[in-house]
Amino acid sequence: MKKIVITMLVLLSAAYAVGIGGGEVARKLDLRPSQIVPAADTLPVRNLIYLIGDGMGLSHVSMLMLEEGYGTTAFDRAQNIALITTYSANNRVTDSAAAGTALATGHKTGNGMLGVLPDSTAAESIMADAIRAGMPAGIVVTSTLQHATPGAFYAHVPYRRQYQRISDQLAGSDLTVAFGGGLKYAEASEREDGVPGIERLRDRGFRVLTDPANTGAVCVAMPQDVEGEAYDYPVSFFAKRVWRLERRPATEAALADAAEAIRKAKRPMMICGGGVRYSEAHAEFLHFAETFGIPYGETQAGKSATDWLHPLNLGGVGTTGCSAANEIARKADLVIGVGTRYTDFTSASKWLFKDTCKFVNINVSEFQSLKMEAVPVVADAKEALPRLEKLLEGYQTAYKDEVKVAKEKWIDELNRLDHITFSDKKSWKPEINDANADSAKRFAQDVNAQLTQTSALGAINAMMSEGDVAIGAAGSLPGDMQRMWRPTGVDTYNMEYGYSTMGYEVAGALGVKLAIGDKREVYAMCGDGSFNMLHGELITACQEHKKVNICLFDNASFGCINNLQVGHGNVTLCTELRYRNKEGLFGDFMDIDYAKVAEAYGCKAYHVRTMEELVAAFEDAKKVKNRPVLFDIKVLPKTMTDGYGSWWRVGDTEVSERPENLAAYQDHLDHVRDARKY
Repeated sequence: MKKIVITMLVLLSAAYAVGIGGGEVARKLDLRPSQIVPAADTLPVRNLIYLIGDGMGLSHVSMLMLEEGYGTTAFDRAQNIALITTYSANNRVTDSAAAGTALATGHKTGNGMLGVLPDSTAAESIMADAIRAGMPAGIVVTSTLQHATPGAFYAHVPYRRQYQRISDQLAGSDLTVAFGGGLKYAEASEREDGVPGIERLRDRGFRVLTDPANTGAVCVAMPQDVEGEAYDYPVSFFAKRVWRLERRPATEAALADAAEAIRKAKRPMMICGGGVRYSEAHAEFLHFAETFGIPYGETQAGKSATDWLHPLNLGGVGTTGCSAANEIARKADLVIGVGTRYTDFTSASKWLFKDTCKFVNINVSEFQSLKMEAVPVVADAKEALPRLEKLLEGYQTAYKDEVKVAKEKWIDELNRLDHITFSDKKSWKPEINDANADSAKRFAQDVNAQLTQTSALGAINAMMSEGDVAIGAAGSLPGDMQRMWRPTGVDTYNMEYGYSTMGYEVAGALGVKLAIGDKREVYAMCGDGSFNMLHGELITACQEHKKVNICLFDNASFGCINNLQVGHGNVTLCTELRYRNKEGLFGDFMDIDYAKVAEAYGCKAYHVRTMEELVAAFEDAKKVKNRPVLFDIKVLPKTMTDGYGSWWRVGDTEVSERPENLAAYQDHLDHVRDARKY
């Protein structure tokens, strides 16, 4: 297997070093025989790292020795030491181009000349020799890839500042990897065909870190001694720079294929994913749906891209979706996914869509666009949708009143969920299977509470003002919110559900508040399990005098996990906050005063056990300024939403003495059989 070795500047295949031998390497690099120390015949050389530092001449090494009290340096301790002269062919004082050419090729050239001899004929580098021998090689730089030093290993130009020409030669090289800057040079081209070097690099599989599909968070870590040092930066270092993320255009062929697939569909459906919001394609998405009468469902990331009341908006789709979206999805003959990754929640673990259903995916990520055996359109949604719309002129779906009926049915269900009340009568049953130990009624008794989770969530939603932002992350609340939440405006819904990160809510609320300012409110929907994981940023919010509203839904349990345990044939296992009794952790529910915890930090806090207390607390909290607010809301377990024609693939045990486990496993097999295979 060929190996690739990455260095700070230039990478060369180790096999090349071994194959040539010390003498020939020396001749290539213009070394004197007396300076060559034969390599020790020990372990075989696997990698050659050619590290080039800025200004590492003898004078610098001597200064290092002097600074260290004439102690030995890394150079002295090296097994092999050699020297190379880097003066140029026309000047004793070299520049980076001539020095780089000497280091890369072993030949002298004039200052400013790169990878060529003084007569402008090409001088091949040792890296080029390695590549011709079939060995992988690459470059890693802390500068631009078109800088003279790295350029000497692949470029041949009479003048070092011919950056576009150097970029073109970079694109035409056989480098395996190339890490560095220089995007602005690669975007232009001096080739007659006019194809930018950056596109040629992409065609070879190179990634550009300003690509929206491949960007992300970066951690920059520095040693403590460096952090404490002072450096006189030039003023130009602080000059304002604007980095623009390019909108990737769709190819005409991809759009034509997509249009052909859509025209064949009678009952298509769109999925509004996070890419709609990230590309700011809100208007384009909605116009496309309206033009052709295509209904759409929302993912967690796509929710609030459009008005939830829009007649074509079916609401959340998938495992935590609602009946309207899932009903239409099961009957769809084509799905147009816009900016969605088709996670197991969106696709209901690939069970929601029939095998006969086709897919068209518009996504900046090639990987995501290919999912579900789709017709891929690798492009930015804002750019692609209007062009695709033109190709579909005259097209209309075959829907009659199915979408309207499905949505009206769901709105009726929303009204029911908003008004579910607790009754301690023997016949009363919560929304979720309560086979555990009658948890809901036991909690009501132990904690003196009567609020249901869906009614509390619906009331908070109704009391929020236009433009207020809701956030969430983990537990059962994200499922309830994808189904039930009616956003107060565009881009007012922020759900961290890619990883369902417990503990995100408080810190996330503070981040949103810092982003949107003080004119709008932020409400974090947080379970007690998630709150207990991490709520320390309440201190930061107090320090910064920032008001965030934490709606703490306390059901004394990890409700989502408990539902999974019981729903898959198991008994509860350490997912309810109960006191220990002789049977285990099955005693009274713990009645924890989270309001006191928040008050101890400096927050304004409210105890909420009834709907009347919730309404009063909410209205009073609107008067609070410059400090966090926490609503300690006691909600009955097992009173969250459930079902609505969905499935989530969770592991079930194949062997068990419990009939409940065996039944759950059989149900698992039945759904797997009906799920899409690819």
